[in-house]
Amino acid sequence: MGVTAMTDVDVWRVDLDFPPAGAVPVEEELERSARLRDGVDRAWFLASRAWLRAVLAGYLAVDAAAIRFDRAERGKPAVVDGGDVCFSLSRSAGVGLIAVTRGRAVGVDIEQIRSGFDHQGMAKQFFAPAESASLQDQPESDREHAFFRLWVRKEAVLKASGAGLGDGMGHLDARNDMVDDRWSVASIDVGPGWAAAVAVDGAMGPIHLPEATVRGGARGGRGRR
Repeated sequence: MGVTAMTDVDVWRVDLDFPPAGAVPVEEELERSARLRDGVDRAWFLASRAWLRAVLAGYLAVDAAAIRFDRAERGKPAVVDGGDVCFSLSRSAGVGLIAVTRGRAVGVDIEQIRSGFDHQGMAKQFFAPAESASLQDQPESDREHAFFRLWVRKEAVLKASGAGLGDGMGHLDARNDMVDDRWSVASIDVGPGWAAAVAVDGAMGPIHLPEATVRGGARGGRGRR
């Protein structure tokens, strides 16, 4: 992969059934994947890490195999000697999203929209009161979709900040484009059956959605707001 040009926020969608060519997992990734019970989930995890290396290599102009990760402030993952490149990785089923920015924190989240769980109970436990109330205002047939759309927005903010649902951030209302007077969040369209969002520290600029291929290159993309 050559040097990748940077827009304000790049969000790569990657197919975890097709990892980049020549990807070789490192020992730490193999150890983490071994803790996953399901073989398909293990393969998707390893593919997500391989894609992360391939994408970041384009911004850092280094070989993907040379990239190493560490923990920065509040435990957020960071690239060792990565300069001002910031990233966030999320995966659901066989789809992954990789958000990349320069010089400011970023968080991304994707969820496959599905039924069969207590989304109302989850909302009461983790959502701000106004968020939970907004779900109840939706037609019953739309509530599951609305839950996931709101869930990924909240998760994106939490990932960008390095906080968690248990760190007192559950009260923040992620329906707004600006959260806590600091974090900008936007929903992004990654196809039917999915909900996704990205959040950054400060004002949200153009969102670019480049497309990754199995060779680790980019086939173009389109701006989203």
